[in-house]
Amino acid sequence: MTTPPSPDFAAPPPFPPRPQTQFDRRRKWLVPVLVVGAVLLVTLLVGGLLWGVESMMRASYAYQLAVKRATESPAVAAKLGKPLHIGWFVAGNVNFSDAEGSASLSIPLSGPKGRGQIIVVGKKHANKWNFETLELDVAGEDEPIPLLEQEPVTSLSSKAGLT
Repeated sequence: MTTPPSPDFAAPPPFPPRPQTQFDRRRKWLVPVLVVGAVLLVTLLVGGLLWGVESMMRASYAYQLAVKRATESPAVAAKLGKPLHIGWFVAGNVNFSDAEGSASLSIPLSGPKGRGQIIVVGKKHANKWNFETLELDVAGEDEPIPLLEQEPVTSLSSKAGLT
């Protein structure tokens, strides 16, 4: 025969289960929400930084002049066709400080007949820009299209002083 255990060695009565709080019920969603929020925040910061840099480059005089010369050039229109599309993601850098500065840009340009890059290299001294390079490198072509010196076409008689 067995004797029942003495009360000194008996297991204590079980504690009632603790009621779940709102945090306990939603804990499994906390980590994924924090991870998604962090990824979204980093994406917005990087995107905002890229947009700001791109906007600054597009607002520069070197960019504006290069795009204007390319869109008005008959040689560019003949090679790439019309309408021209200025692409995103300008590569390079623009540095300026009051009356001094420099620019080195590669601007994507495309049309129905092809695509290319406008290459701009210039320096600003005493609020005057001097460009070393301003040309369109067309994909698949050996010779670039110069955009630096575009003078209006005049007749020979007006150059000679004849009217």
